[in-house]
Amino acid sequence: RKMVRWVSREDLAAVARLEEMCFSIPWSNTAIEEAFANELYRFVAVEEKGVIVGYANFRIVADEGEIEGVAVHPDSRRRGYGRKLMEAMVEYSRKKGVRDMTLDVRVNNEKAINLYESCGFVEEGRRKDYYREPTEDAIIMWRRGI
Repeated sequence: RKMVRWVSREDLAAVARLEEMCFSIPWSNTAIEEAFANELYRFVAVEEKGVIVGYANFRIVADEGEIEGVAVHPDSRRRGYGRKLMEAMVEYSRKKGVRDMTLDVRVNNEKAINLYESCGFVEEGRRKDYYREPTEDAIIMWRRGI
């Protein structure tokens, strides 16, 4: 049984482990803690049998939402957890008066791009050599009128 819920301070170590597992340049523990303490950011988790298997974080500035990261444990992928996290972020943002949401994604991260497209996000631009390790362009995606 999967459950989507807000991340608590006690969950931050699990969030940091997912960052390490899922990203070539993960956020540091300090960066995670600072974002968690910042009122603009929200962290949402999906858990299975009491264990956090995925998390996402986003921030809201004025009427725009920006998805910062979506991470699902490699052993728990292809079970709809990424979609659950995306839906939770969009729903919360809509309730808070957000009109448009954005994210960026590595140009070669096909699975993530497919997820984001299936959630209504479309490519609106690119940033050359935005990512490191490996160096890759970023696709900037938006979902307008959430």
